[in-house]
Amino acid sequence: MKKIVFVFFMIASCLGFAQKKADINKIQYHYTVLNVENEQLVQQVVDEISVLKNVSDCKYRMKPEKKMVEITFIFIEHPRKGEGDESNSPPNVKKLILDKGLQYNSFTFEKEKITE
Repeated sequence: MKKIVFVFFMIASCLGFAQKKADINKIQYHYTVLNVENEQLVQQVVDEISVLKNVSDCKYRMKPEKKMVEITFIFIEHPRKGEGDESNSPPNVKKLILDKGLQYNSFTFEKEKITE
């Protein structure tokens, strides 16, 4: 009987302390900027986005005939630790674009879940 109780508590403790695997979201953002006259301003925006936390692979593609630029980057969103956790918020790229005097048009995103 003692062995059965001991085995039961061993199994219960192993199951009770097992950690749940966290889901990470990999989000690819695409921002469109119109009437681009100065490619250096776009490069400055891309450089500022690239250094932000949880951002990777930031680049831009320019269509000179339309004076249009598409800025693309990947944001890795980790699970929030609490309600007020802002360290994991996506960057405000629209504000960066507008602060440089560029004309923001739109954005789209694609989300992919990754399990650790």
